[in-house]
Amino acid sequence: MAKVDRPREKLEKYGPEKLATAELMAVLLGSGIKGLNVVELSRKIVRLIAKNGAEKIKLENLLKEKGLGKTKALQIIAALEFGRRMRPDKKPEILSPEDVWKLCGDLRASKRNISRSFIWTLPTR
Repeated sequence: MAKVDRPREKLEKYGPEKLATAELMAVLLGSGIKGLNVVELSRKIVRLIAKNGAEKIKLENLLKEKGLGKTKALQIIAALEFGRRMRPDKKPEILSPEDVWKLCGDLRASKRNISRSFIWTLPTR
């Protein structure tokens, strides 16, 4: 893999928001196996996690994947749990347009040129 295409180098140069999900997983894994580079292996793992659900993925599921040993599988489970624990527990209360504006801060700051559409529904009394 060309150095410019390596996930770790892309992460350093462009930041995490510019990497595909499989590339982020590749940074966690570090290396692939003979015949399967780290990004290809990561794509398989990301599909497996998406199929089972990140909250429901088990060590046994990951260990069935060729090229993934116990240590890396445990690192993935730990990273998923870390992400869950870092999520805010409280759902934001939206009572005004200003609240929506504040919640969309990350979207406004994104450097990606992606069109986004949202439908906000507010409870009525």
